[in-house]
Amino acid sequence: MARTSKTPRALLDRKQDKLNWSLFKFLENLLVFCAAPSRSVPRESGVHFHISSKIKDEGVCILFKIDRRSDPLMPGHGWKPDYMAFYAAADRCICTIIEMKGRDEKNLRHGIEQIKTLRDMLRAEFDKHLPGACRNKIRFQGILLTPVNAQVPNQLLKRRPTRASKSQP
Repeated sequence: MARTSKTPRALLDRKQDKLNWSLFKFLENLLVFCAAPSRSVPRESGVHFHISSKIKDEGVCILFKIDRRSDPLMPGHGWKPDYMAFYAAADRCICTIIEMKGRDEKNLRHGIEQIKTLRDMLRAEFDKHLPGACRNKIRFQGILLTPVNAQVPNQLLKRRPTRASKSQP
């Protein structure tokens, strides 16, 4: 009998990406089943992106597919962004939430709300499951990826104080 390959690529190719809510909670399902097989995403709404392989020289970057239409990571939440990139290096962790939209301003407003919904959910999960020293190192940012000449609703993008700046006078 031939031995099956144990390389990471072979293991990923055989892995089923079906969420398992009976065994895992939100963060576990995200980490185990939502990691994208590559750092390039297909075109959607006229836009697409990829994360450079140069990032491997600085730290670890994992791209997660969040908007899983047939197997939702955020059941009960109507608004979910398309992707999230988690970058970890020795000195920082950045959670980048990415929503891909067309030109319509109404859809762009909706995209901002989708980014905020995941950010709030991740903050709550990190507060529950990560030690304070770790969760205080994580920064959130959102990318609303749009075609050229899209009308971005700037009022919704105003910066709010972070947890660290709220505690300081």
